[in-house]
Amino acid sequence: AGATVLRASKPGRAGQMNQGANAAKGDVIMFLHADSTLPADYTRLVEASIGREKHQWGSFRSIDIGIKNPLGSFLIKQGVALRTRLLHK
Repeated sequence: AGATVLRASKPGRAGQMNQGANAAKGDVIMFLHADSTLPADYTRLVEASIGREKHQWGSFRSIDIGIKNPLGSFLIKQGVALRTRLLHK
């Protein structure tokens, strides 16, 4: 397996992700932001979610965003947790 590098035809993350999704050839698409890391058991979590529904999306609830400032890290993680709770209803 390998990777294909695409040059974004449009500025902005949404356009870039759409371009990548349209070029994808597999059954599963996974986007990972450059400043994020996956949990150690991410393969098990992804495999467990495959096939539950025809179209689905998800997110990992535990993130490491690499911010050293404890207050800044806490605030960002709380914002992500709130967004996740609201969107996963």
